[in-house]
Amino acid sequence: MNKFVKKLPILAFLLGAVGAFAFNTSSPVSEEIWGEDENGWHNVTELEYGKDYQCNASTEQCLYDDVDGNPIPNETGTFELLNP
Repeated sequence: MNKFVKKLPILAFLLGAVGAFAFNTSSPVSEEIWGEDENGWHNVTELEYGKDYQCNASTEQCLYDDVDGNPIPNETGTFELLNP
């Protein structure tokens, strides 16, 4: 019994480590990027900035994380789709 009591801290550590890995699963986050112009919303996640779309100089918000979603910080300007 005395041997078992001396090994309890090691057992507790191992159980805690296993629990930490078991409950710390991260799911992949699909971050989409959206822009809006006079024709509606456009998903520009797979498009290349400067080639397919751009944010022209303006104080308006240009890109969002979803349709009618939250603004993406530091992305200001008037959204323009270059290659519809």
